[in-house]
Amino acid sequence: MKSKILIICFLFLFSVPNIANAQSAGEVLDQALKPYRTGYLVGLMAMHSYYAVLANDRQRADCIAIASNEDATINRILRAFDRWRDKPAAGLVILVMNKACPK
Repeated sequence: MKSKILIICFLFLFSVPNIANAQSAGEVLDQALKPYRTGYLVGLMAMHSYYAVLANDRQRADCIAIASNEDATINRILRAFDRWRDKPAAGLVILVMNKACPK
């Protein structure tokens, strides 16, 4: 049931360009210098890991924490940002992390 709700929420995020002034992927790419961009992404991934802890999914939280320290994950997220520049940055991070660390 949770996965269906997550999919519906994600599809909604993709259908609306900016929800509540959410920072878009393009804004992150264009406005943040490279060292700060990486810190921003790691922060988003840490919050996603924290959400997994709150959901009592310690294994997934550990997977997200490990993946957030890998250059391949950061590069995957940056490629997604470049491809979908008008979408919310946080939504794209969640999408990539859900693929890297499935439920």
